[in-house]
Amino acid sequence: MRKKLFLDMDGTIAKFYEDADCLELMFVPGFFVNLRPYFNVVDGIRVFLRKYILRPEDIFVVSAADQTIFDQVVEEKRRWLRVNCGFVPEENCIFIAVGENKAEAVQKKIGEISKDFILLDDYNQHLHDWEKAGGTSVKLVNEINDRGSKGGSLWSGKRIRYDFTADRICEELTKIIEE
Repeated sequence: MRKKLFLDMDGTIAKFYEDADCLELMFVPGFFVNLRPYFNVVDGIRVFLRKYILRPEDIFVVSAADQTIFDQVVEEKRRWLRVNCGFVPEENCIFIAVGENKAEAVQKKIGEISKDFILLDDYNQHLHDWEKAGGTSVKLVNEINDRGSKGGSLWSGKRIRYDFTADRICEELTKIIEE
């Protein structure tokens, strides 16, 4: 089976928590389209795709949107992805409601998940759900999600840091995908 790479958006390839009021601001039109990318993460993925020669049909984005503004957020995220991640085909963008299980959404769209399906995400629950479904999970450690506060445990599985260079991100993804 061919390897497939699934990317989360908010907190993984796009900086979501830059503003302390982000959970309120996300309801303001323009919030998502104006998120800044994690440039080195996006560049690292771009380099990885060229090096590993993943076909466009092998890369996906799986991202959530609040149901009260779902259509607005999906349109803004699509625009953001066209500008910042043009290597992801629009038909490979899967948008779910906040709280929905990403693994279940992917299974509905493209079928069974295997260890060859790699999810890069910043949120532990999505990573756990993905592994339970049979996939390979990789935590994107950003500037706020690896503190172990509020009773949450740190992710003990595969990890890539947001502040790695693009080349290092490519190297780490290559190690993971070749396991």
